[in-house]
Amino acid sequence: ALELYAELGEAAAAERVRALGRRFAEGVAIELAAWRPLFSGPMGFTSAPSTSPGGAVVARFPPEVDPYPFYRALDAGGLHAKCIKTAVHNQLRWGVPWWETEGRVDEAVALLRRHAALLGPSP
Repeated sequence: ALELYAELGEAAAAERVRALGRRFAEGVAIELAAWRPLFSGPMGFTSAPSTSPGGAVVARFPPEVDPYPFYRALDAGGLHAKCIKTAVHNQLRWGVPWWETEGRVDEAVALLRRHAALLGPSP
């Protein structure tokens, strides 16, 4: 990864992480639409798929949606996230590294699709 970073340069790596993050956020929005995720963006949480400049994708769900069984299934499948549960909202946060491939991002989205029902009935 370090050799590739040196070859690409900082600007290209930064653009790549934004593009991969957008690709993943769009997949999250499609596959989890029934659970009404909100995405963290520069203007706060909105329904539009968004990512941070560093490739982080944060999806917030209504408090009645328990993401933990879904989170555990994703983790078992190799897709790691941070799961944060509060009385007000629940959220999952993923980081998409710049060295990932589009194919691996698509595999991650397919894993979301396979386990989405673990979020429970849509609110």
